Amino acid sequence: MKPEQPKACTNSRPEHPLAVAGLSVLGLLGRAQALRARLLAILESGNEDPGRFRVTSRYVIVTAHRDR
Repeated sequence: MKPEQPKACTNSRPEHPLAVAGLSVLGLLGRAQALRARLLAILESGNEDPGRFRVTSRYVIVTAHRDR
């Protein structure tokens, strides 16, 4: 992820299904802004590039097959 600033990530429309659902529910409860502020703090603390904004997501994809 390489937007100019972490705030661009939290201000844009969420695409992740959990973010969409979570923000919808928290919005009804009046707590969506608090979540966005917490997300921004997490992104800022995980920034890998002081001149811009960079966060690397590391994951492994595993495929399993069962012999029959």
